[in-house]
Amino acid sequence: MTLDPAFHPNQWRLATAQLLSGVGIASGIAVGAVLVEQVSGSTVLAGFAQTATVLGAALLAFPLSRLAFSQGRRRALGLGFALGALGALLIVAGVQLRHVGGDLGHDGGLGGRATAVGAR
Repeated sequence: MTLDPAFHPNQWRLATAQLLSGVGIASGIAVGAVLVEQVSGSTVLAGFAQTATVLGAALLAFPLSRLAFSQGRRRALGLGFALGALGALLIVAGVQLRHVGGDLGHDGGLGGRATAVGAR
């Protein structure tokens, strides 16, 4: 098998990054729905999580494409990956707070306790 000499190492890196990000997105949507269903107990909210993921990507597609046009593909891809990583960290933090906060009140957070204390 001969490779086209015009296919530079940076293109291999980009292709690999796109492949891995595609796998991450596909698994993230599936696992995210299962996670939301387990935490909330609602299959309706699990479907909403999938919808929100797809809508969020769609809403960011146009601004990121404009950024790629004006400042380059590297900056737009970097920002997109950074925003995705931030979203993933927020999800993990939310799940951890839900598990830790489960002992704090019936609703899994401080809201129920704060309301009960404020009502006294």
